[in-house]
Amino acid sequence: AEPWEGVLVQAGPLTVTSIEAFGEFVVEDASGNSIRVDDELFDWFADPDLQHLCPGATFTSIAGPLHFTFDNFKLEPRSRADFVDFEFSACGSGFPTPDQLAAGDLFVTEVMVDPAEGPDASCEWFEIHNASGQTVDLFGLELRNPQVGGSTSAWRVLESVVMPANGYAVIASG
Repeated sequence: AEPWEGVLVQAGPLTVTSIEAFGEFVVEDASGNSIRVDDELFDWFADPDLQHLCPGATFTSIAGPLHFTFDNFKLEPRSRADFVDFEFSACGSGFPTPDQLAAGDLFVTEVMVDPAEGPDASCEWFEIHNASGQTVDLFGLELRNPQVGGSTSAWRVLESVVMPANGYAVIASG
């Protein structure tokens, strides 16, 4: 793996096959070869054009240095310019997403943090109420939790979760 570490590569055309945890997604070329795309150098999820990325989205190409970590080669795009000609028509439910709503349209009604029984990773959850008066898709919703010392942890909804008007949804991992 080390001889390829840091080599600038460009791959394409590509189709997104899955959105993973830790700011990663997996793409596949026409031959069925796949590689992870990571956010170590560029936070693609914070980009207004890329944050609605989903399985089925396509790119003409993605470029960046190659990195090997956690037993995987990962492509590390450096900026928005490394993502060429993307098409998200396969994405989304057609309902408004959180970034299209007004403050107060969605709010957290219950939270389970640090449960007495079970590990945090599989037993923590939160409930959201949709007060917007319209059906919404929670895809792309990001919740931030300020930590002691000034850092922030974030949790993102990485798949389509359609909520009816005035409905509730429980979001959990694991």
